[in-house]
Amino acid sequence: MLTQKFLLAMEKKQEEAMVEDLALEFKQKFPKRCRILGDTHLTAVIKHCQERANYYNYTHSDELSQYITLAFYLGTYFDEDPLYPWVQEILSKDDALGVRLDTLNRKFLTLIVSTMSEDFSLMIEAFYKFLQIKKEHIVNLKNHN
Repeated sequence: MLTQKFLLAMEKKQEEAMVEDLALEFKQKFPKRCRILGDTHLTAVIKHCQERANYYNYTHSDELSQYITLAFYLGTYFDEDPLYPWVQEILSKDDALGVRLDTLNRKFLTLIVSTMSEDFSLMIEAFYKFLQIKKEHIVNLKNHN
């Protein structure tokens, strides 16, 4: 028979594993920032963002990862920051959290690209086009050379 205590312990172990996985992910994404934070503070940031994302009913680690990524760029309270009214507007919609986070990421990327030089914008555009190429076409091109 499963007890409530056992289920809570299992849930806690699962959350701890998710935090560890996210810490590894962010050490790869942001090595310098994570080195400065150190393991203890990185874990604290992840848990803080987890609590914040919980308010928006995140359901899996991918959503939490997206939320934390935005927090790394915009600050841990980006969802309340009056400097980012577009964030509050997007997060207040009734869409699933994943959809809202995708929208936030697109808006954030648009803002970054608009502040960069034209050359960088062209490079990003070319990169997105490259990502749309099907793997089969790349293999065919490689085989022709």
